[in-house]
Amino acid sequence: MSPVGKLSSDMSFVLLACQSEMDEKQIAEFREHVERSDALEEVAMLAYRHGVYSLFHRAVLRYSPDLIDEEMNEALDYLDDGIKVKNEGMTAELLRVISLLEAADIDVLSFKGPVLAQMLYGDIALRQYVDLDLLIKKEDIEKIETLLISEGYIAALELTPVQKEVWKKTRHDLGFKHHEKGIKLEMHWALLDDDYPVSIALSDVWKYPQKVRINEQNISTFSIEELFSYLCVHGSKHLWERLAWIKDIDVFIRTKEIEWESLIKKAESSRLETMIELGLSLSLLLFKTPLPREIEKRLEKNTHFYSLKEYVIASWESPQSTFKQHAAVLKLFPSTHKKIFYLNNILIKPSYKEFTYIDLSKGLYGFYYLIRPYLLVRKYLLYALGKMRSVK
Repeated sequence: MSPVGKLSSDMSFVLLACQSEMDEKQIAEFREHVERSDALEEVAMLAYRHGVYSLFHRAVLRYSPDLIDEEMNEALDYLDDGIKVKNEGMTAELLRVISLLEAADIDVLSFKGPVLAQMLYGDIALRQYVDLDLLIKKEDIEKIETLLISEGYIAALELTPVQKEVWKKTRHDLGFKHHEKGIKLEMHWALLDDDYPVSIALSDVWKYPQKVRINEQNISTFSIEELFSYLCVHGSKHLWERLAWIKDIDVFIRTKEIEWESLIKKAESSRLETMIELGLSLSLLLFKTPLPREIEKRLEKNTHFYSLKEYVIASWESPQSTFKQHAAVLKLFPSTHKKIFYLNNILIKPSYKEFTYIDLSKGLYGFYYLIRPYLLVRKYLLYALGKMRSVK
């Protein structure tokens, strides 16, 4: 049985709304969904949570306007207008921040968010995003932080100087938020942590940027292949928890000319091929994305994909256990030592939680690596003791 067959009726409804085109049978099925749905607003919110509300709304207007009463139509319009207003505000702020950085001679590339919406959908309102992602150079982060603070931003995490030093050594980004504007910026000096099991080289990202025009301003972003690879890696890293990420892959392939041979060759050299191919496999499964035959043959050979796709579908329907989540992620890495790197990340590497637990001085910051395993052991030991007491 295909994993798609395990989708709930509501999720199947949302998925159908996201198809690039529907044939007569699919249109009839879509209208049937609309007619028998006694909680259309709940389905709309499901689409919103998956980042595809605007696509869902447009499908309703296109294929079943006669089945929606005025009150429901107003409710759907209201949510769509809210996304549009939010996206316009975030886009204006993105252009402003980029101008500030460039005026300070700081190199910057924008990715995801408004840039991706414009590239793929030709409209900044047709893709939901919650923050703005910028790639900068690590040596510029102090300068950027000073500039952003002068513009009303504050650090998203409260870190002492010692903790910030640890964070910069172990992580790849730093967040800033503007409470008045309700906007969050993510400043990335890398696309993955240095000790993540796989890596994305930045040399070609910086060397071959492309321009995207938004509101009469040219914005620099990644090249086609680099951006596509990143989207697949990002989605796989998070086990494709949002349908929108897979839809991005589908639209990318349908609208852009991808140098497949170059992309796969680079993916293999970086050991990213499983993560990229999982994105392709899900896009093919859910949207029948047109892929070159040689790519389809590659996908057919990977035995991990069925269980991974099953996990993704199941996670949309109900929360999965932490154990199942990590077991699924481990399948993305091609070798035992890469899997060990991943386990090291989740068991030992300090997170913000450890920083809030204790503030160490500079000479002791290495002990943060011992605090995480201690907290994990304590957490699960207390959980086990609690279960034992409840049985008694």
